[in-house]
Amino acid sequence: MKSRERIQKRIINDQIHFESLFNFVQTEEGHKLHQGFINAIRTMFPWYWDEICGLADGSEILFEHLLVLNFANETRTALRLLQEKTIDHTQQEKNPSETKGCSTVLINRTDTNTFALLHNEDNTAGLYDTAFLVEADIKSSPYDGGTRHSPNERFLAYCYAGVIPGTAFGTNMHGFVFALNALLPNYIGENRIPRQIINRALLSVANENELDKLLHGTPIAFGFCINGTFFHADNNQQRYLLNYELGPNLNSNDNMTTKNFINDICIALNYLLHYNHYDRLQGLIVERPGLLSSRNRAQRGLEFGEIRTEKDALTLLGDRANKQFPIFMIPDMDTNNTATLLIFITIICGFLIPLSEQQYTPDWKSLDSRPLPAWMWWLWKGDKPNVNIVAFMNNNYPTDWTYADFAEQFHAELYDPNEWADIFAAAGAKYIVFDSKHHEGFTMWPSKYSFNWNAMDVGPKRDLLGELANAIRNRTDIVFGLYHSMFEWFHPLYLTDKNNNFQTQFFPNMKTLPELKEIVENYRPSVIWSDGDWEASDIYWNSTGFLAWLYNESPVKDTVVVNDRWGTGIPCHHGDFYTCTDRFNPGHLVTHKWENCFTIDKNSWGYIRTSGINDYLTIQEILYQIITTVSTGGNVLINVGPTSYGKIPPIYEERLRQMGSWLKVNGEAIYNSIPWKYQNDTINKNVWYTSSKDEQYVYACLLDWQKNTTELTLGAPISSSNTSITLLGSDVGLLSWRSAGTSGGIIIELSDIQIYSLASDWAWVFKLQNITSKRINEKS
Repeated sequence: MKSRERIQKRIINDQIHFESLFNFVQTEEGHKLHQGFINAIRTMFPWYWDEICGLADGSEILFEHLLVLNFANETRTALRLLQEKTIDHTQQEKNPSETKGCSTVLINRTDTNTFALLHNEDNTAGLYDTAFLVEADIKSSPYDGGTRHSPNERFLAYCYAGVIPGTAFGTNMHGFVFALNALLPNYIGENRIPRQIINRALLSVANENELDKLLHGTPIAFGFCINGTFFHADNNQQRYLLNYELGPNLNSNDNMTTKNFINDICIALNYLLHYNHYDRLQGLIVERPGLLSSRNRAQRGLEFGEIRTEKDALTLLGDRANKQFPIFMIPDMDTNNTATLLIFITIICGFLIPLSEQQYTPDWKSLDSRPLPAWMWWLWKGDKPNVNIVAFMNNNYPTDWTYADFAEQFHAELYDPNEWADIFAAAGAKYIVFDSKHHEGFTMWPSKYSFNWNAMDVGPKRDLLGELANAIRNRTDIVFGLYHSMFEWFHPLYLTDKNNNFQTQFFPNMKTLPELKEIVENYRPSVIWSDGDWEASDIYWNSTGFLAWLYNESPVKDTVVVNDRWGTGIPCHHGDFYTCTDRFNPGHLVTHKWENCFTIDKNSWGYIRTSGINDYLTIQEILYQIITTVSTGGNVLINVGPTSYGKIPPIYEERLRQMGSWLKVNGEAIYNSIPWKYQNDTINKNVWYTSSKDEQYVYACLLDWQKNTTELTLGAPISSSNTSITLLGSDVGLLSWRSAGTSGGIIIELSDIQIYSLASDWAWVFKLQNITSKRINEKS
């Protein structure tokens, strides 16, 4: 299941609850609360703020909704405090339908020298099938100009859909294992760090000193309890449980934590309440003041007697003997299946066991569940040949000339991959896709599966693919990808399978699949752009088998992305990103990540010597495609047709460099942007919108600036007293504006702007701050 689908399912499962939270954050009090959290996170943990932004971008979920999911504990409690002023815990104790909670069990087995921390995360049924384990290996990155660095991290952690990792339990490369239980404070600390960010930070701590520093030195907004331990290599060193109880202390940055060893009684602070919570510490039930549910759970735990084995612990965590307040809270679900989510980490001789890897089975349901990380002619011969091309061939080539004879004329003698890399970098490209093999089957690398029909054996006598891959990686930060055609027009094995109604698989088994593995293993592309699939099913191509290998075992399994062309019926339904059809640009928001692949030459995916100036897209037409595509959630892949002698023709290079110059001025409206609530303006159809990931800024992209225009009217934005507007590439500064009326809208004053003095000659971007929008169903 894709991340977006999991998040939507979670919200739908508990729709009434989340709608109340979404509505609350639209109020002045709710917005102030969230803005305080955002400011604190960006100051103290900017790398985790980037993770939230990346999650919003990758899942294509409204940023406000994602913040509610990550700040749910704080938002829920703040709303309740606002509504009730005080929480009547006595009444809450008597509520038999209370279903929130989790339990933690610690086992120290001296007989086998093993130590285990077990936890059941049995929150509301709305979380069923929307939670998962995430494994990550994250390298350190500089922040604040290099004055700070994010930590190196490798961890395995529990994750709710839409929430960054670390929600309930996790373990990291330093041997720290922890589980979390809730505490309920009677107030929320504003302008502080939400609980989920602390949870996430736990996945990076290396020792007890770092843990103490994190928990005592971070101003937190909510209460929770941490049960954890470090597994030490020294077997003679005492193993013990670290227990921290945290709540917001408004008088200082110290969060009033307590740390207790395994033989100590843990005592709650007098302003914190546990709910549905107990610890079992080496046979000792630690009782605490709290809700009736907590005390009932503790009593039931005593009835089990001593917990000696992991099986004993699992039995206890799944117990439902007390029907009103069971240890396992979710009713009517299989307690031995997915409803109880457990972490079970056993340490032998003090060494952390290796983290398990997610495996994908060769079926679309499994392959589509893989998270996304955030990474092209047939006119001369055929069924209906072009009469003009036939005449040209008859007039200029011998009668026995075949398609294969062109290979000898393909020399690429002027091919300079460094020059290509520099042009692509100047264009502002973030990833490129090189045509490794098109439908004629000629490979641009020395493939052992394409004897005497590749660029090393025939024509250039060079590894054109490998040279460009090296140039891109050595000279730029561009991500390198490969296009690959699955079928081949003339290959006898393919024609045999086709004549057999694709009941045989000689061609994919002996050509396509080995070839795909060859380019992956030798050139390690981060994008595989499949094509030529449409005549046969994905079963014939064994697409799911290849993709399972790609995601599970290949050298690019953690970074590669693929498109959707893997067999009939697959485009627009499966794949990391959808291309659907050539030049796909639906003009409206698409929920799945998609790509608009189009050509600069309006008529061809390759170089045509006879093309005239009117056959090429203008820079204005290219920018229209870029802006409308990004506004509606897509990526852009622009086709360039090089010559047989290896040069990118000047008309293509000019368009690419024009695009790059525009992006230097206006790139912030394109790179790392997300769709806004509106894509196209409600009044001015020449205006398309994008938004920054944190939604602090909205970018209004104006495609056509009419001569003598003195005002620009926008229908979608709603201004506030703090609204500010600038024009990217202009030195005018803040622009004057006024409200368009009581129904919303903004009128921007343009009389002071000299259009010919601007840094951009096409498509102008207005940067709006502190604005909201109408509801989608409102009319202007």
